[in-house]
Amino acid sequence: MKAKGYSRKAIVVFCLLVFAFFFSLQDVTSIFSHRVNYSDSGVYQYIGSSLLRGEVLYRDNFDHFGPVLYIINALGFAIAKIHGVWLIDFLAMFIIELLGYKITEHFLKEKLALIVSVSVLSGLSWAFWIGNTPDYLGLAFILGFVYCSIDLYIEKELSKTRLALLGLLFTLVFWTKQALVFGIFLFYIWGVIQYWKKNKKLMLTQIFIPGGVWAVLSGIILVWLKGVHGAYDMIQQYFKFTWQGFKVDVLHSHIFGTFWFFFNRPDILLLFYFIIVYIVIEVFSRESKESKEKDLLKTVLVILVLQMFFVALPGRKYVQYSSVYYVWLLLAYTLIVQRVVKGSIKIVAAVLVFILLVPNGVIAYRSQVSNWKDVGKSQEVVAFIRDNTAEGSKIAVASPDHAGYYLASKRNSATKYPYIHPSMFDHEDGIWKEYRKELEEKNVEAIVWFDQQDIHRYLPNIENNYQFAYTGDGVTIYLRK
Repeated sequence: MKAKGYSRKAIVVFCLLVFAFFFSLQDVTSIFSHRVNYSDSGVYQYIGSSLLRGEVLYRDNFDHFGPVLYIINALGFAIAKIHGVWLIDFLAMFIIELLGYKITEHFLKEKLALIVSVSVLSGLSWAFWIGNTPDYLGLAFILGFVYCSIDLYIEKELSKTRLALLGLLFTLVFWTKQALVFGIFLFYIWGVIQYWKKNKKLMLTQIFIPGGVWAVLSGIILVWLKGVHGAYDMIQQYFKFTWQGFKVDVLHSHIFGTFWFFFNRPDILLLFYFIIVYIVIEVFSRESKESKEKDLLKTVLVILVLQMFFVALPGRKYVQYSSVYYVWLLLAYTLIVQRVVKGSIKIVAAVLVFILLVPNGVIAYRSQVSNWKDVGKSQEVVAFIRDNTAEGSKIAVASPDHAGYYLASKRNSATKYPYIHPSMFDHEDGIWKEYRKELEEKNVEAIVWFDQQDIHRYLPNIENNYQFAYTGDGVTIYLRK
């Protein structure tokens, strides 16, 4: 019997590995992608590679996410350059799937758990299309946190080792992207309160051990950054700049804008189909019996809605931000299948979830892989940069979407800012002043601007030292005279 159990687990792991491999092929860093990285991922890869050259995080390169993201990219580059980053993406996706499956297995049998966990992830396929984002990598830590803390909701005591692990995982999420911690913080605190109400013990231990681990590890990170003279820049970028879009007077428009942004997509509405059906059933149901699973489902649904609110707080919204919804959608689907459907009909419900969501994932996957195979003019731009500048020379790329040109052309950023997107920096006069000064003082051989913005508005004197040389792939290149 033991051998049979191990055999089943091996089959599950194999299925998840295969799915993770194909799922990660839609990443722009994929081994089959021929297009130059066209996403924010190019910024993270560039900064990660700069750490291997001895540059200091935040002090030498500007960006507004946590150090964990850039250290992961540096590790990927140390392994196998850009494809090393893809390898880490693949492993992260496997961990996401495995932990999603293990969480689901708390409530459903093996086959059902596998079908539901894979189906919900497929339904969110479009949220992972970039790969190598803080939301993508942070989700692996978030799922680990939820997996380790969910026992609180079924009244199981957490060991001190598990509490310390929760502190580590919370720290990794916090120092990847701050906005990701709100959901798991609420999930854990509410779980502790529910456990304490039933057992009247251990509440302080459950707070102080994870909190203490977070404080110690965060202190180590701050001391390290201070030692390399990057702490001040980190505070300015990761804390101050990240929240520069947070304004109370326009918060309501951010929230409504975020909800509209996500719910104006048929694929998002499809994901919420079963949840809406369940809520309607509950409203008209006469059953008043409470249970641990029902309480947990209510908590998950509240956090799912609040998570959308948290995403809106910094004032920005992009489709990849919705990848964090996976853990709450997964729990909601799992608990609905477990609670609403009885007996053999569970497999019917799980298959229905599969039929509804997986085609959506297949369409998104095919669309994205096709996009990465379409080289377009990106290689032409890289060839132009290589032909007209010396290897190792300094260039400036304005758009984060085109930051992949640095690594593809083997050129470095001429300024502290590997990108300077006007939509993010419009009200940062100090940053623009510093950027223009660096362009004037440093030997910048080429400026790669993106066509959506008028360069003369932001660099009015560009033609004093630079001349128009090329346009294509959504960019315009100016070479030094």
